[in-house]
Amino acid sequence: MKQVHVKRFDLFLVNLDPTVGAEMQKTWPCVIVSPDEMNRHIATMIIAR
Repeated sequence: MKQVHVKRFDLFLVNLDPTVGAEMQKTWPCVIVSPDEMNRHIATMIIAR
């Protein structure tokens, strides 16, 4: 798998499926809001749609 280096405020198209209940579905543009230090050390990021 290709490793991607992300930075805070980068934009990505994110597939938000599968969802539970009334959560948003489909592919949406999302911005990375987690701090760069966190993004360098963990594979989980905080995004905003």
